Amino acid sequence: MLKIVEIVSGINFGGVETLLLNYFKKMNLNNFSISIITHDQPNPQNVKQFEKLGIKVYKVTPKRINPLKNYCELKKIIQKIEPDIVHCHMSLSNYLPLFVAKKCRVKKRISHVHELAKSKNLVQKFFSKIIIKNANILMACSTDAAKYAYDTVENVIILPNAIEVSEFTFNEKKREKIRNQLKINEDEFVIGTVGRLVEVKNQKRLIELFAECYDKKKNIKLLIVGDGILKNELVAYAKTKKVQDNIYFIGNTTKVNLYYNAMDVFVMTSYFEGLGMALVEAQANGLSCVVSTGLPDESILNENVVKLNLEDSNEIWQNKILKNTKRVNNAKVLNSKFNLENSLTILEKIYRKSE
Repeated sequence: MLKIVEIVSGINFGGVETLLLNYFKKMNLNNFSISIITHDQPNPQNVKQFEKLGIKVYKVTPKRINPLKNYCELKKIIQKIEPDIVHCHMSLSNYLPLFVAKKCRVKKRISHVHELAKSKNLVQKFFSKIIIKNANILMACSTDAAKYAYDTVENVIILPNAIEVSEFTFNEKKREKIRNQLKINEDEFVIGTVGRLVEVKNQKRLIELFAECYDKKKNIKLLIVGDGILKNELVAYAKTKKVQDNIYFIGNTTKVNLYYNAMDVFVMTSYFEGLGMALVEAQANGLSCVVSTGLPDESILNENVVKLNLEDSNEIWQNKILKNTKRVNNAKVLNSKFNLENSLTILEKIYRKSE
């Protein structure tokens, strides 16, 4: 039985821990003994979901609070478990647990990057070098993420963050249910987006576009699923545009898959996206999608996606948003690495190689 330690920043509602939970639900855990080390205070409900699967969760002091304590606690847990594999999911912060794992003579040490930024400072470049020196398997969610973390795609395994496609497949009954809950009539046209309410997501431009669309077509609504530091600012901006009564700020939800059913077109106006998992989810629902060039090509899986430059006029965006309304099947998503089952097959091969 392979002993694996997964190391994460936290166990809350983030994408990495959700991805791991979905993997473990499908894995034959008779063949694997899995433990998780988390740094931030975990959400008790989420921890219970892992524990129900027989997975032990350990909490360590975050490095930002006490680096020495973090090192000692990591070392103590890893020495206690004696894992065959340590799999780190903390982007450039992978450097320290990988260093510890090598000191503890763990045979397989995986650095896995699930996100990226546009550039690295000198300290982050130093972290990259430590990662490369101490990991013997490099993984990333995209080629851009690989270039960001490791400065190369050579000898890097590209494994996209995957989803349970069946959960996002369009369902007419779910559409009726969620629209009824929101009091949206069937003849109303719904523009939707999913993401954190932060500067890089550029939802202010989306509200601006929606306001102009509303001037042309009154029976439309905007769903914004997600939360963040800009929520109050965006609500205030919607009021200045006099469309606040037609915008639904849904907030964070574990049922995000349901809201895609209520939409007629999916829009992302991001300045920049590392991968754009919300776009993958929208395609799994079959939605027409209009997105900015800030979305990487790797996240575009079918012909139902239109990419526009943020410098393009509002009129160009409006025309594409209001005219792109057909749904397609999600066969291309099912056959891609973004499908959880396909992704899991690849991951298990990585774990088992030279077992």
